[in-house]
Parts: sequence; structure tokens; C-alpha cells
Amino acid sequence: MKLAFCTEDRTDDAILRAIAERILDELVEALPASLVMRRGGGWQEALRIAPQIARAVFHSEAHGAVFVVDNDGDPPHEPSHDQTPMVECRLCALRQSAAVHDVLRWARPAMPPLQFVFAVPVQVLETWLLLGARRFPHNKTADQFGTNATERRQLKLALYGDERADREQRLSTALLIAQQLDVPAMSRVSRSLADFAHQLRAARDAIRTALSAE
Repeated sequence: MKLAFCTEDRTDDAILRAIAERILDELVEALPASLVMRRGGGWQEALRIAPQIARAVFHSEAHGAVFVVDNDGDPPHEPSHDQTPMVECRLCALRQSAAVHDVLRWARPAMPPLQFVFAVPVQVLETWLLLGARRFPHNKTADQFGTNATERRQLKLALYGDERADREQRLSTALLIAQQLDVPAMSRVSRSLADFAHQLRAARDAIRTALSAE
């Protein structure tokens, strides 16, 4: 698959790509980082560039885009939000900001339908990685620990050995973990990861179906 990534920073782009490859058990080609220029990082910046990513993907040869921001203690997404989006829900905010429904209406001859995947790790991306490395803090609940800044710093410290780890440190640790993820086991303890995996596989299958019908 060929995908664009809209996340909180370039490091997260690379980590999410590696996780996607593990889930799909196939290579994922990422669109160039210069596809959309960023002014900074963080989840608000991801919301800002999300519609730009969606439109840029339409004008490329990509199969779609992956949009991911951390939950950071906000109310987690619930199925009821699909009918009535919740203002405080980051997944709802991400979907609304990307406005992919507009892009999906545009004709794209000779190309499979675009696939857009949205995920919000609960509580943070480090949660997924610590679960994957089997190093999540004992006696802590994965979907609840990390709701405040102090706990999120503890997760970074547990994962990287430094709550202010630089890009090189983060990548060297995270990519090795991502390449060995036990996705079925993680999906049983992280609903947000299970949903991400389900969306990715559904997107891949839709692309394969479209290509085989040509």
C-alpha cells in the first residue's frame, strides 16, 4: 500500500508506518514528508493539516491516508459518536477536521477508491509500544494510565529511558518494537489498537478487491 501519514510529528509518521507494516504483514510506502508543510507538532497541528493531507492524497498515486493523534486523557471514542460526534473526542475532531467526505465524492478514474484510516491511541502511542514490548507498567490499566501529563511522562521514561528522548532515540527504540508486535495479543488489551488494525486491513482488502475487478 502507498499511504500518507498525518500524525503529531515526523517521528510518529515513521513509527505508525512500521506498525502498519506489522499489522498488514506487507511493505507500506509512505508519501514524501514534503507532501504538506507543517508549522510545528502536536495534535492541534495534525488537525490543521488533516484536510490538506486528504486533498493532496487525491492528487497523488497513493491509496489513502492514515490520521493518528494521541488521546491524552480526553474522552475515548464510543460507537455512539458515529451518529452524534462528541466535541471532546479527539477521534471525532480528527474526522471532522480531515473532511474526507468531500474528497471521496471526487472522481478518480483508473484508481482504487481512496481509503482513509483514523486512530487515536488510548492513551498515547507509547501505550501501544509498551504493550507491544510487554513492558507496560504492572498493576496499571492500559486504557486509563496516561490520562495526565505526569503519567504520560512516566510512559515515555518507561519506553525510552528518558522522558525527553530525541528523535533518534525514539526511532531506534520504537521501530524495533514495531517490527515484532504481537498484534492479536495487543488487540485483546487495547481497543484503540484493535480498531486501527481492523481499519487498515479493511482498507487493504478494499484496494485489492478494486484492483482485481479491473
